[in-house]
Amino acid sequence: MTPKTAFVFDFDGTLVDTAVDLAATTNRLLVTHGRPPRPYEFLRKDAGRGSEILIPSAFEIERGCDFYHELRSAFFEDYAAHCADDPQLFPGIEEALLTLNRKEIPWGIVTNKPARFVEAIAKARPVLQTAIAVFTPENLQNTKPHPEGILRVLEVARVKPELAYYFGDDERDAVAARAAGVTFVACAYGYLGKNPDVDSWRPDIIYRDSRSVLELAASI
Repeated sequence: MTPKTAFVFDFDGTLVDTAVDLAATTNRLLVTHGRPPRPYEFLRKDAGRGSEILIPSAFEIERGCDFYHELRSAFFEDYAAHCADDPQLFPGIEEALLTLNRKEIPWGIVTNKPARFVEAIAKARPVLQTAIAVFTPENLQNTKPHPEGILRVLEVARVKPELAYYFGDDERDAVAARAAGVTFVACAYGYLGKNPDVDSWRPDIIYRDSRSVLELAASI
């Protein structure tokens, strides 16, 4: 395998196991509104797809109705208060990022998650603050599946696309990676989004265990 000289990562479901806190926020909202909490596995499948999917699925309502907008505002308020309580990186990820830093291999983050949540979680897990660049909807003109974020990280890293990896747990990540011309690693240990058939994404590599990211970092 040809060594690559830059790593670019999605955030939720790839670096950080945010589903636990997203599910907790959702269940607190359900209980507040007199509804039974949902099983974690039910909520986990939508964790990487944003509140616009998670809330309607959990409450069985139509996106865009007045109740949805009320819930979304309350969701963000609750999640902002709790997203950094004790965020957990997937097994091996902290060691992988420290290994990249030690080897001076540049790495960055491209996510559709709002910046305020990414920043709060990164403060709680300082290794995330060592990324050379973090691109969120607030500093991009086009979010994934557009390749803009990936390409902008590579501009900062001064690395050609053919010498880079992009890691993600959603089919949108695969589309963005192909458009950017980078090697795509499907993180099948993540949330998988709308289409859980990872093979159908046509990834270059599939990792079913997050510790494989550490193995790759250590091998370069």
